[in-house]
Amino acid sequence: MPFTPVRNARGFTLIELLVVIAIIAVLAGLLIPALGNAIENSRRTTCLSNGRQLMAGLISFTADNDGYLPYSTQDDAFDGWLYAVGKKTDPKGVESGQIWPYIKSTKIYSCPSDRPSAAQLASRPQKLSTYCVNQAVNFYDQPQPGDPTTAKIGLFPSNAICLWEQDEKPDGQKFKDGSGNPADSTTHRHNDGTIVVSFDGHAELLTETQIVLEKAKDGLDGTIGGPNRFWCNPAKPDGHK
Repeated sequence: MPFTPVRNARGFTLIELLVVIAIIAVLAGLLIPALGNAIENSRRTTCLSNGRQLMAGLISFTADNDGYLPYSTQDDAFDGWLYAVGKKTDPKGVESGQIWPYIKSTKIYSCPSDRPSAAQLASRPQKLSTYCVNQAVNFYDQPQPGDPTTAKIGLFPSNAICLWEQDEKPDGQKFKDGSGNPADSTTHRHNDGTIVVSFDGHAELLTETQIVLEKAKDGLDGTIGGPNRFWCNPAKPDGHK
């Protein structure tokens, strides 16, 4: 039987190798942004769920307290929804909050898309939550000493906004105390959007443009600049302070 030599397999030419690399680069360019969007969509869904659950905790609190909402924690003046007086910087301070008995999971208090650097986190006056409660629940004003009066939930329109995400600016100062004023800026972490939750428990994503327009809306009675979904102080005709 004659011997037949095995021919060496032909390797890639330089041009073929470059073509393969180019194809891989194009595919990576298409897939990586899509993967990033998928991850952000998942985090945004979780954030929406967090907002609904926190609002459910607030509503449960009102059911046990004659309809009164918990304090917004404005200026750390009284025990509030997020923490008790003096517990703002306590790593376990959230466990002293007024809605902790209803929402006993620290993960629910923070948006998964909020991923600050160590320096950014260190600059935040409170590190317990990325969400804030509208100071409208205590009439945009710190109550008198010994009188942490808050509004009843029934005084607010169902679509008025009770809770939203705080701004994650590098200086961290928007995370001051877990309370929010409509004059404050909001986060851009969800593709230029912010998760907001209404008093009826409905959570939604609003873009920065939508938020600015909503804050500037006139009231149904013709009141300039309010009341609206953000400016909703039930003690003032214009919904402001």
